[in-house]
Amino acid sequence: MKTAVMIFSSDKIKDTAEVLGTLSEIKTDYAEILSFEDDLLFSRRLDEFIDTVDNLIIFAPKELKFDIRQIIADKLGSALVENENAISINRANSKSSDGKCAMIPESATLIPNYEGAFQGFIFEDDQITVVLLPSEKKEYTPMCDEFLIPYFNQKYKKPIVRTIKYFGDAENAITANESISKTSDYEFSVRENCKDCRVNLTFSSEEDANEVVKAFCNYLDGVYATQDISLAETLVTLLKLGGMKVSTAESFTGGRVVSDMIKISGASEVVHEGIVSYSNESKRARLGVKEDTLSSVGAVSAQVAYQMALGLLGETDLAITTTGIAGPKSDNTAKPVGLCYIGIGTKDAIHTYKYNLTGNRERITETAKNIALFLAIKKIKNK
Repeated sequence: MKTAVMIFSSDKIKDTAEVLGTLSEIKTDYAEILSFEDDLLFSRRLDEFIDTVDNLIIFAPKELKFDIRQIIADKLGSALVENENAISINRANSKSSDGKCAMIPESATLIPNYEGAFQGFIFEDDQITVVLLPSEKKEYTPMCDEFLIPYFNQKYKKPIVRTIKYFGDAENAITANESISKTSDYEFSVRENCKDCRVNLTFSSEEDANEVVKAFCNYLDGVYATQDISLAETLVTLLKLGGMKVSTAESFTGGRVVSDMIKISGASEVVHEGIVSYSNESKRARLGVKEDTLSSVGAVSAQVAYQMALGLLGETDLAITTTGIAGPKSDNTAKPVGLCYIGIGTKDAIHTYKYNLTGNRERITETAKNIALFLAIKKIKNK
């Protein structure tokens, strides 16, 4: 959409600023100042704008030396007729007029002027929309506020886009959409990144948006936000609200969990430390994991994920730990690639979770990182 404004003015700076200020809700691509006498220039520029823009808004005074209404009507291929409503408004408001101020193109819509005799109009066809308004600020301001701006808002109504973020499979949202779309009109899309899913819904009305978003949230498990924010941003926000500190001890995810958090502005308020405890020696020395546990069940185990979390909780409110096998090869045990354990703990309790993930090394570690963040979010929300 391209919109041009033509202003007949003797005070270019002042009048242009006032006009564009009044039209601030309408994106203006061109603004041009013309003289009161030059009908030839106006006619030529009108031709050019009709060929190059979608909307043309013209501000003109009664004192023009030429019949601007007739020129516009001729260029648009429309007869110029006296509008009965315009005449009635002028009579009711005791506004003197020579009659020309109540003339508008036959297929145009009147924009009533209750502050002066110069009546405005909107002409619209398949090629262009042309608007004529008076150039007096006290006259055109209410005409723009009450008629023109609402007209443009309706004509170029922006769609209402809502986003739902949830942890799970994209198929869940697709199934939900198949059910909900039977009774509601909207556009739907879903994108999944290692179990972190974003649903985009596009509506034409706010009321429809609220009802459909509510239906999706009721249908889907794992919803963590109804705006386009990440798992890490959600977790950092919740930690701030709860006045909590978090520490991480990561083995096979290699620091991805804490890295995602420290990308968020304000993470320094809530992140206490992030440890990449990759070797067994580090797990023993840094986190207090027991040697006999490592010897008996191995580093990839619920017991080790638990003890890693326990080793963090002396100086933090929330502990997140990961241990697993990312592949492409196993760890010389019978444990499969993709096996992982995630520990989430507070001073009240530590819980461990077992997963068997699939995919290549990148997908396994990224999915495990997302799982850890989501489990931490759930832990805080349920606290």
